[in-house]
Amino acid sequence: MKKQGLLILIVLSISIIMFTLYTKAGNKYDNDKLLKIGEEKYLRFLWIVDGAFNDSRMDGEYSVNGKKLDNNDKVFTCNYSKKNKETCIGKNFMIEFNDLFSNNVSYESVYGDRLTYSWIKYENDNYYFTNPNKCSIKRMNLNQSISIKEVMDDKIVYTVTIDGNNNHTKINDFVLILENNEWKISKAVYYDLCEMEYYIE
Repeated sequence: MKKQGLLILIVLSISIIMFTLYTKAGNKYDNDKLLKIGEEKYLRFLWIVDGAFNDSRMDGEYSVNGKKLDNNDKVFTCNYSKKNKETCIGKNFMIEFNDLFSNNVSYESVYGDRLTYSWIKYENDNYYFTNPNKCSIKRMNLNQSISIKEVMDDKIVYTVTIDGNNNHTKINDFVLILENNEWKISKAVYYDLCEMEYYIE
């Protein structure tokens, strides 16, 4: 009887250990998957707020945790004319914007302060972006990092670390929410060539 009880105890202990290991492995897989989602979304975010405008004017492209944006994901492009290097016409803008941002984010809040300043306008069925490059301040650091801060059923909060000029490090939240079974950006921060900061939410 004692042997049978001991055997049951051993089997039960092994089961608990196996379940714990399985749960930890499952959580690790989930976190790895969620981190990958954050990396991909943040790279696309950097492209739509900066890369698409400066790709042909400045050297270097962004990397997040050592990963770079695939050319197939550069859906949105902004084309400059030969005469005007400060204004470009967006192509596939709303397709990419709606795919990337949640419903609570308007393009006016991304490309302006929602009050007096805006560098986007819609005219003659086109989206025009004014993007001067007269500022002497450099772009955001091209090598950025992102990590998971908090996970909820319908929300993921990431921490973005940007090493800026003069060893000044910027740490911001990057938030995705689940909307129609798709992860969409609901909060983000970036700064432009003049180091003007844009708080999106």
